[in-house]
Amino acid sequence: MIIASILFAVLCTPDATRTPTPVVMWDSVSEATVIGYTVYYNEPGGTPQLSVDIPCDWLDLDDDNVPEFKWCRGVNFGVALQKAIPSLLPLTSYEIRVKAYDARMVRSVNFSNVVTVCMSAVCSSTARGVHTPCN
Repeated sequence: MIIASILFAVLCTPDATRTPTPVVMWDSVSEATVIGYTVYYNEPGGTPQLSVDIPCDWLDLDDDNVPEFKWCRGVNFGVALQKAIPSLLPLTSYEIRVKAYDARMVRSVNFSNVVTVCMSAVCSSTARGVHTPCN
């Protein structure tokens, strides 16, 4: 009985109306010292695992060799989870959360809010090299 309950909590059915891979975004942290974000994941009820660091980039918008704009994936543009964390299993639920970090790699004390996602199955068509959802 306990095993069935655990399996039920982990297995999921992707929403057919959504993109084949979940994409996550988060609000920026207001501290100017933030240079990137770390994405963590776990199966529901598990311990968050460090997954991938996503550093911010500084952009020189007016070609004066002085970067004026900090661009961060996840804040300014979504992060596709199946690309960022390829070890996530299809048809499995995961809790995703984020921490910010500074130049000394000191991470924020608290996690962001938790988002639960269901990973879709992805199939590759080797003839065209295009990823398409499995039928």
